[in-house]
Amino acid sequence: MSIVDQIRLSYPLPIAKLYEAMYLENEPRQRVHKLIDLFEGISRYLVLVGLASYTYHELSDPKVEEFRSELERASLGSWIRLLRAIDVALRSDSIALLLTDPNQNHKNDPIFEANRVLARVTEVAQPRKVKLTHFFGSVVQFRNRKIGHGSLSRREAKKVFEPLESAISQWLAELPILHQQHLVYIDRVEWRDPHFVCYGTKLNSGTSLFPFELVGDKPITHDQVYLHQPANGSLIPLYPFFVFDNDTRLLYVYDELSNKRELTLRCPYESSSAATARYLNYDESIIMGIKPTTDSALFDDTNENLRGAAVSKFAKTLDLIKTNLTEAWLTDSQRKVWMQLGKLMEPPYYVVNIYGASGTGKTFLGWLLQQQGRALYADASNLSWKSWEGQPLIVLDGYDSSRRAVRSLRTQLQLSNIGQVIIITRQKARDDIPCLHLAVTDRDIQVVKANLYRELEVIIPEGSCRNLWDCLKHLEE
Repeated sequence: MSIVDQIRLSYPLPIAKLYEAMYLENEPRQRVHKLIDLFEGISRYLVLVGLASYTYHELSDPKVEEFRSELERASLGSWIRLLRAIDVALRSDSIALLLTDPNQNHKNDPIFEANRVLARVTEVAQPRKVKLTHFFGSVVQFRNRKIGHGSLSRREAKKVFEPLESAISQWLAELPILHQQHLVYIDRVEWRDPHFVCYGTKLNSGTSLFPFELVGDKPITHDQVYLHQPANGSLIPLYPFFVFDNDTRLLYVYDELSNKRELTLRCPYESSSAATARYLNYDESIIMGIKPTTDSALFDDTNENLRGAAVSKFAKTLDLIKTNLTEAWLTDSQRKVWMQLGKLMEPPYYVVNIYGASGTGKTFLGWLLQQQGRALYADASNLSWKSWEGQPLIVLDGYDSSRRAVRSLRTQLQLSNIGQVIIITRQKARDDIPCLHLAVTDRDIQVVKANLYRELEVIIPEGSCRNLWDCLKHLEE
């Protein structure tokens, strides 16, 4: 089978779509533009899949941490730098290979020839020994000088497009991760004793979308995209880097942070005129690698940022909320998670995760469970397993989302005879447990303001509140 047919039939959806768009373009300059889009799309896909694996396996690498901050507004050069750094980090831990050997010398092959042509067009010297990194650099330089400045002539495009297409095709053919590890979307998960059955859509069949089914021993979060490794059956969560809309059948990929610090995802293969952007209220450290402060600091009445009369008003309002809250206080986003949570509060779901950025109302759900007498709410920084023995349900706010910490809970539940635990985290728990994401919308903020006024006669002035905690911060002023 030719590489063209392989890409069309067995490569990830966004790459296959970008390749198809390039293949159908006949005008030389437009075809070169499409080739650069394809090159960037491949790089972006590899970086995001790699970053998801890097996060899932809890790796730490100084180069990755240095370069990932560029993803706030990433250029093509940013994607390439991070791709090389993540490849080294994953390769060192024997987790995955994003690239073929970057030190391999290319001679008399498409990559060598494309590098020679690009170097000539951009008027730079061609190295005697061409490596993959040289080719990457030449493409970035060509993109910046000729595409970015709009100076690519038709004559130059005719020289470039054939060798560039051949080189990218060679690169694609030498990337086993694109067809050996599969992009999949899980629509629903059912318990069929003694296994869980996952249903969804395979996103690794070129431009086609086929049904997907997987039998496993652990529950996973539905309505999310995963990287499936058929060799061992593992599923690496790709949220929030990838989001699939099951209604429109479009795949969205992380692009940048918005002005409101939301994660902006775009469909890379649809025209800009289509509804190609999605915005996620998510802890930006998943992208930037900045470790945030814990939410628990907001509840500490001795916090140095909350003193005097302002502290009294803030603390008093929190106490009133805890005392008076009911399900009627729930925002639309909270109600959706609350309903999902109700289906998971029984075996075999012994550990459940509610996660989301600061100020989305995660803690409120823990308080509500305790108010209803269904759970014991606790700060995860002050664990007291001995005093909790025999409790049916514990809510741990601010728990460690690492895989090691989450897995240790299962043993602890058995030792303490605890029925179930719900962990509240900023980032998604890195283990195969049900995970419910809580975000916040403008309507949610308006609902909170209305609740505070109606129930507590607390007036929050109009203004730009990014999240629910911003509403209460007005009480500090």
